[in-house]
Amino acid sequence: MSRAVPLRPLDELALSVDYGVTASASVAKVGPQFLRITDIQDDRVDWATVPFCEASAAEEEGARLQEGDIVFARTGATTGKSFLIRACPERVVFASYLIRVRPNLREVEPGYLAWYFQTPDYWRQISSNLSGTAQPGVNATKLKALSVPRPPLPEQRRIADILDKADAIRRKRREAIALTEELLRSAFLEMFGDPVTNPKRWPVKPLGELLDTIDSGWSPVCEARRALDDEWGVLKLGAVTFGRYDDRENKALGADLSPAPELEVKAGDVLFSRKNTYEHVAACVLVVSTRQRLMLPDLIFRLVLARGSGLRPETLWSLLSNERLRKQVQQLAGGTAGSMPNISKERLKGVNLPVPPMARQERFAAAVSASESTRTALEAAARESEVLFSSLVARAFSGGLTS
Repeated sequence: MSRAVPLRPLDELALSVDYGVTASASVAKVGPQFLRITDIQDDRVDWATVPFCEASAAEEEGARLQEGDIVFARTGATTGKSFLIRACPERVVFASYLIRVRPNLREVEPGYLAWYFQTPDYWRQISSNLSGTAQPGVNATKLKALSVPRPPLPEQRRIADILDKADAIRRKRREAIALTEELLRSAFLEMFGDPVTNPKRWPVKPLGELLDTIDSGWSPVCEARRALDDEWGVLKLGAVTFGRYDDRENKALGADLSPAPELEVKAGDVLFSRKNTYEHVAACVLVVSTRQRLMLPDLIFRLVLARGSGLRPETLWSLLSNERLRKQVQQLAGGTAGSMPNISKERLKGVNLPVPPMARQERFAAAVSASESTRTALEAAARESEVLFSSLVARAFSGGLTS
């Protein structure tokens, strides 16, 4: 049975709540390292890539980070997002778009406090305190006023330990999903070799000779909402942007528009991002399965292999997704200043691809199918762990995990 946990303002639990240094980032080692909002990705910091900045001795002393500090994004799209410094270089300061909370170790365990900043209760307080219109943000005064449940220190440490262990399990499941992709890439290179250097000396053909058609989609004026399971929709560019088919990225077809069944995306399709940012143009995905009726937009090509081409869809997808080959394809993108790079059909048709023996391609197709089955199971387990973890966090800060 849960019991009430006393609340304290954050100001009483922290030694200080401070703003960072206003400076310019530099790759040159001109001073301490300079942690910015953008350096915090997927709840981690790669300190080897964090830049440096010039800072006076007083600035460096006042903004130096240490183990146990918690930094907050105070403006922008990630306003309120926090990160616990579990370890960091000896000389590192934080940027002015971050706020640092230094916990008072006599009052609060940093790990416990950091986990509280992931709870719905915290986010409700942050949302109600946002200021500004075009660029909402929070400030140190508002952070200090946050109400934080504060059980005794031993209980805080116990809760932080439980959540750390549960989070480790959650992360391992995410890592297992990423590992399936890495294993499939390794299998591809082992079976086919580097498609750019073609060390196995497979026959090479231009893509245009291997394809029957390159289908272009359309972009009608759609509703902003996602399509429901029982209605037609149109894919958004994000469906292929990150190298894996994501049918959640779609828009509902307007009620006054008729669908184009010939443009329906189906299992086995190979989709190619013809126009996108420089980083994401030429992204290629294989549609393994579909859950609803979605159509091709005009920014995405569907590559339809010709009968007798000697190439399987799984192989075509993996060839065009290979990092080295994709960089060559991205160089074909044209465009004017201020516009997104665009790859034309004719330029794409000129890309040379190795054509491995069919028996080897069929073995690779079986590996793709097995990998997809494993990934599907892992993703289901990961979703379940996310739900359980969220429930655990909610219980932890409502007295539900008290000993």
